[in-house]
Amino acid sequence: MQGIIVNATAADRARLEAVVANRNSPQKHVWRARIVLLSADGVGTVEIMRRTGKSKTCMQRHRHQEFTRFLDALEREVPAGKIVHAILDNYGAHKHPKVRAWLNRNPRFVFHYTPTSCSWLNAVEGFLAKLTRQRLKRGVFRSIVDLQAASCGKPTSTPNPSPGPPIPTKSSPPSGAGTEPLASRLSAGH
Repeated sequence: MQGIIVNATAADRARLEAVVANRNSPQKHVWRARIVLLSADGVGTVEIMRRTGKSKTCMQRHRHQEFTRFLDALEREVPAGKIVHAILDNYGAHKHPKVRAWLNRNPRFVFHYTPTSCSWLNAVEGFLAKLTRQRLKRGVFRSIVDLQAASCGKPTSTPNPSPGPPIPTKSSPPSGAGTEPLASRLSAGH
């Protein structure tokens, strides 16, 4: 099968390498630049995915067959002896008899199912998204201690200690002021 051929000029290559080297470049631009550079070097799709840590964007279908293939890939990639905890929703493919049989054959995998109708999980997801956005995104952590300090330290923006309606800073006119008819106000000044 013939794939797409990417030819990068020396100037293009220099620009892409500058994007990759710049620590202030958005991460998605860095990934895309690396993919284009590897494609220009003639590297195949599987090797590009391995080197960049990116996989194909989505599965065409979400059935138990695709899920067990995904679990097989995890089994190959995760070092032996490590216990794998997977948090799953209650989608039917995750509880299929063949998936349960796979789980029985692979005791180091532990499935945790989210409760049905758990709206509190949305709040947890929102908290984790905010933590990622404010503290962890584009951060460099050289140790677990650095990561813990970044994620558990003083919040970047503290919540309002006394929430409520805004308090006006300018005094309002006395009650009843300005309610007389316009004609009487205009004639009083002349």
